[in-house]
Amino acid sequence: MLYLFLAIPLALWYTAAPYQMFDNRTRYSRYVLEKVKEEFGEDVFKTVIRYNIRLRETVDHGLPIAAYDKHSIGHQDYQLLAEEIVQSAEADANQAYNALKAAESLLGATRDVPLLE
Repeated sequence: MLYLFLAIPLALWYTAAPYQMFDNRTRYSRYVLEKVKEEFGEDVFKTVIRYNIRLRETVDHGLPIAAYDKHSIGHQDYQLLAEEIVQSAEADANQAYNALKAAESLLGATRDVPLLE
């Protein structure tokens, strides 16, 4: 079991943050986005959630944006974010699989049961 733990790359423990309520009309918002990207680099999703009054209205109505207004910019941005998360998870899964295959080949002579089948 210890071998399996050592073979799992740290990339599986993926954490990143979306930049939300971005308003491209203001210089300050663009400035903050640049500073966030400088500070956190790859730990910030590429998808930016733009400011949209429909997102604020969902709180009052107690509905998710997909149910409240699926044609709003806020919903479109969250759809893009979900796609980015899925793509990232797929890339991480491929990386983990490759790491496990490498660990299996390194440890194959010492193990009775393969890590992957």
